[in-house]
Amino acid sequence: MWLLVEVTSAGPVVRAIGPSAREGLRLQAGVEGVLLGDLPSPSPELEQVRGVVTATVADGLRRTLDTPVGPIVVERISGGTSTWVVVHALIDETSIDRFFQRAPLGAFVSTVSGLVRFCNDSYAGYLARKPTQIVGRHNRELFGQALAERFEARNQQVVRSGQTAESVEMFETPAGPRTFFINLFPLPSSAPGAEPEVAGVLMDVTDRLVAQQALARQELTMNTVLEKVNNGVWVVDADWKTTFVNPAMASMLGRSPQQLLGMRPDELVRRSEVDDVATRMRDRERGDSINASETVFLKPDGAEVFTIHSATPLLDADRKFAGSVAVVMDITDQKRREQELRRADERLREAQKLESLGVLAGGIAHDFNNLLTGILGNTGSLRDELRRAPEAVESVALIEKAATRAAELCRQMLAFSGRGHFVVKLIDLSAHIASSIELARASVDKRHVLNLELAPDLPHVKADTSQLSQVLLSLILNASEAIGPKPGVVRIATSVVDADARYLQSTYLAPDLPAGRYVCLDVTDDGEGMTPEVQTRLFEPYFSTRATGRGLGLPAALGVLRGHRGAVKVTSTPGKGSTVRVLLPAIEARTSSSTAMPAVAASAGAGRVVLVVDDEPLVRSTLRRLLVRDGYSVVEAGDGQHALDLLAQMERPDVVLLDLSMPKLDGAATFRELQKLDASLPVVLMSGYSEQDAVQHFLGEDLAGFVQQPFSNAEVLRCLSQALGKRLATSA
Repeated sequence: MWLLVEVTSAGPVVRAIGPSAREGLRLQAGVEGVLLGDLPSPSPELEQVRGVVTATVADGLRRTLDTPVGPIVVERISGGTSTWVVVHALIDETSIDRFFQRAPLGAFVSTVSGLVRFCNDSYAGYLARKPTQIVGRHNRELFGQALAERFEARNQQVVRSGQTAESVEMFETPAGPRTFFINLFPLPSSAPGAEPEVAGVLMDVTDRLVAQQALARQELTMNTVLEKVNNGVWVVDADWKTTFVNPAMASMLGRSPQQLLGMRPDELVRRSEVDDVATRMRDRERGDSINASETVFLKPDGAEVFTIHSATPLLDADRKFAGSVAVVMDITDQKRREQELRRADERLREAQKLESLGVLAGGIAHDFNNLLTGILGNTGSLRDELRRAPEAVESVALIEKAATRAAELCRQMLAFSGRGHFVVKLIDLSAHIASSIELARASVDKRHVLNLELAPDLPHVKADTSQLSQVLLSLILNASEAIGPKPGVVRIATSVVDADARYLQSTYLAPDLPAGRYVCLDVTDDGEGMTPEVQTRLFEPYFSTRATGRGLGLPAALGVLRGHRGAVKVTSTPGKGSTVRVLLPAIEARTSSSTAMPAVAASAGAGRVVLVVDDEPLVRSTLRRLLVRDGYSVVEAGDGQHALDLLAQMERPDVVLLDLSMPKLDGAATFRELQKLDASLPVVLMSGYSEQDAVQHFLGEDLAGFVQQPFSNAEVLRCLSQALGKRLATSA
């Protein structure tokens, strides 16, 4: 179909028309020279458009024909001084018929009331029929009354509005229920007074809807999983800008999902992590996946979030990097537990090291005490015998003084082992420090000032005052040495703290201590501070940052606190000084003030028999000489079993001097066997350990007394006299 048109000032004028166009448009012979309306304007290029060619036909009646011609092409050609265009119709009527009949979409024309005027093969195929079996029939016959009425209502609506309408309908077909998308539009009346008609196009969308529903269910399931999963999901684009995070990921970072959109992962990590994160990002851009990578992110408040994640790159159709998706797990709590376990393990190793050193120190002190017992006992006896030779007495005094100093070293070693000799009572820590600080002032460098900040009305603590003074002096001297040869300040303060389990875990000696109230002694210096390595060795014997170690000062203090069920917390920063905090359990009740045994006057041992049980020959011989000189009769036994054998062959002694630590049968087991033989037999216990530590082996038993080794002659005689006095009072 074609028309040759000249473009004039009056409009486009038909100058020639092809035969098929004449037939298709039903134009008469005189059509040439008529004006065309609604013809698209000519274009320099070929242009495909849709339109309606309107022709005014000069047949004497002058009428207008509106004829749909479908797609047309307007082509501009040269024609002298005039402008010409050729209008081509791409398909003719026959082609249109073939198109509609074979189109994959269903097409139909019906009256408003539902009488089918036309349908193509696809439409008829939906109903498993041929077009001839449908055309001329009513929708009621094809679809039933209810559906036909719904179609009729839709047809009337389209005709009234003159607009195209779209709808989705589901109806029964021979293949079962199917869903169709229908595009319905009105048609011009074919003749005056004729019933209006509508045309429609149908598309079977059942399979598409099923797929969409499945996809929607899958998307809903995926969204539900992403919403509920505990791990974070993080998606970024090719520029590493966040395009999606699930609620778990946003909560992990302390933000909302909206706040994270557009942010890059390397904007949210700890500063020290930026370079590592950038390297991993480059790896993913090269197509590499990442498994189990650890990263530390920061929340808006600066809190650190430890994570482990796996990430996979996303590629486009050209296999180019288009983004990345990561699954992120928050391991902050796990990291904290690991750190706590690591610290606990370090404290356990430290405690085991100190415990082993304490056992070693206690063992050495015990054996050394036995030697000192012989030295001091014999020098005391020798001094009494040499009173007429002053020079000899002076020499003996020097020996005794050296032995006393050695005994003091033993007490320090026992204190380090936690088994020193304590005489405990309830004391006010602030008052005790105030009364004993002058000794410390005299001992520290004169350039160093001691500032006291002592809290009033503290709860009492149960402690040995002399041992506590030793701890205070050791801490102050250590603080003074930390300041060095320059002016400085040592601050001594007391306070009360409610210590929970977490706080106690950060201290020395604390793993077995209960949470509760503790009285604190803080000794703070403004010296050079300590590195973490120095802090770990602070309480080792003979360790010092000075040229040589000083001995057992701080280790002994640690032992004292171990015996007092206390703890130590050290805080130090290089260049900013140190604080050593001592914690002692607070005692609210004010009960008895001392566990020391009351002193009694020494009594003569004339006629009394003493059984001395000790595995050390030097101790036995020393006690024999002392006791015989005071009038006692002495029987010796080298161990517990020997003592029991002797008792089976002799009369009961008046009193027993019993060593605690012996081979074969130790003091505790020997005591119990003695009680079986004679419950009234007084037994005085001897030990290099403290009374508090030694007598715990005899809880519920009736010991007659306790002698701390090394002892003086007067102490032994007084304790025996006291034990015999108790027996006499009981028998009376």
